[in-house]
This record gives sequence, structure tokens and C-alpha cells, in this order.
Amino acid sequence: MDLVRVLRPLKALWSAVSRGHGHAVLTRTLRRAARLGLVRPAWYQCDEGFWMFLDPVDLVQRTIRITGKWEQSQADWLKNALTPGQTYVDVGANVGYFALLAARRVGTRGTVLAIEPSAATAEQLVVNAERNDLPIRVERCACTSEGASGIELFLSADSGQTSLAAGAAGSDRFEMVRAKTLDDIVEAHGLTRLDVLKIDVEGAEYQVLSGARRTLSRFHPRVMIELEPENLKHFQHGAREVVALLREHGYVAQGGTISSPDYLFVFCGLTGGSHQEAVPLAVPNLEPRR
Repeated sequence: MDLVRVLRPLKALWSAVSRGHGHAVLTRTLRRAARLGLVRPAWYQCDEGFWMFLDPVDLVQRTIRITGKWEQSQADWLKNALTPGQTYVDVGANVGYFALLAARRVGTRGTVLAIEPSAATAEQLVVNAERNDLPIRVERCACTSEGASGIELFLSADSGQTSLAAGAAGSDRFEMVRAKTLDDIVEAHGLTRLDVLKIDVEGAEYQVLSGARRTLSRFHPRVMIELEPENLKHFQHGAREVVALLREHGYVAQGGTISSPDYLFVFCGLTGGSHQEAVPLAVPNLEPRR
């Protein structure tokens, strides 16, 4: 019996127990159940129609299995921001929910590049892409301000909290991963356009943007970036510094909170023309792309 799927109709209950102490208790219970073989990873069709191989012990994957979706506000914005034939880059792609969503949106004429440093998570992302027959490019590395042959990636019990900082991950267990700048990755893949860039890297957002200066200046993509103040502190940066770096490239932050008071989701998009159909929370003060 799939105990997680049984809970799906109780979405209101899930929204309560998925936070704070309730989340911790549920996670411990599911881990014990997994050890007993009562719950196990399985294929699941999300509300958007694509299939994902999901582990109920992991918070992100458990949420998708129960609710059929992930971060609905951000998913809606992404669907509005992307059109067929465009290019989407996902830094911190996890098991690929947003990458799969984007790949279906941009179609065969478009490009999706998913960047994920964790070996196990990246492998799961590849499996999910193959199951849906979606040509998602997967780059297994960490995005930082400069390249390195090996840096520590701290592995959280919940994949969505894995981070380059032990404090942000809440764990001292790590694996060594390669680090590259986003500029180098974009050039290595020969991208000639970048329309939407998503960044969710558990506190290392400033480092990612620092290594993406050429990309931002060349393509001026719309940006969806998650900032969590507590995680940023582990990298000696704050949300204001991240926004200031975006401003250097012509982005004007308009600010706001989405989903949780603990997070600031900053959206950046070009003004003018068709780009005003979905007004984001932050827009670059740039002329529209021709």
C-alpha cells in the first residue's frame, strides 16, 4: 500500500503537517516505514501530465506525490514566462520538476539545460527525463563564482536542502563535486539564447550570479531566484547583495514574498511587447529583445 498516496486527498492536512515539527515527525515515520519496506520509490504522474520517479522519504518528492505539484506559484510563473522554441536553464534542478515542466513548454525546438551537483539526484533527474522522452541536457556540477576540480557538497536528508554550506544543509556528510561558472557552462553547451534562468541553490545564489556576469549581460534572461536569508548567511551574503548584483546588470527589483515569509522569490523579466503579459516581481530596466 502506498501510504503517501493515500494521504493525497487530505491536502489541507498535508499543508499543516509538512511544516515545522509535523514535517519532522512525518519524515521519521516514513523513514521507518521505508526500512520496513512499507513505502518505496515509485513512478507517479504529476498534475502537469509528466511522470516522475519519486521517493516518499524525501520532502520535495513526497510533496509532489501527495499534491501532484511543486511550488505552484513558481510553476505558474514559469509556464507564463516560457514559449515554444525558447531556452531555459535550471541551476539547482533537483529531480527535475521545473525542468520537465519547461521542456514540455518549449517543445522540441527549444532547449532545457538542468544543472544539479548531487550524483544521486542528477541520476534521478536523467531517469525522469528519459521516461518522458524529453531531451533535457543534464550537467552534473555545482555552479559557483569560479571553477574548481572538487568542492564539498553537503548532503541533506531532504534533497532540496543539499548545499555547498554545511550549515544550510544541516549536515556534515558530503561528496566531492566539480564546480563550474554558469558562464562556462553556457558557453560549453553552445547556447545562443537564454530566455529564462531559474536559480535555487540553498544560499549560494550570489556565487552563481557572480559566475554568470557574461551570461546576464549577453542574454538578459528572465530570472526566477529563491533567496532564503538564513541560508545566505552561511555564504556571508544577504538578499540585498544579491539584488544589488542583479541591478548591476539592469535589473530593477520590485520585491515581494511568495509562499512563505521565510523566502523571497525574485522574478525578473524584460519589459515591453509580449513580455508584459505576465508581470513578474522584478524586471530588468532594458529594451525588449527583438
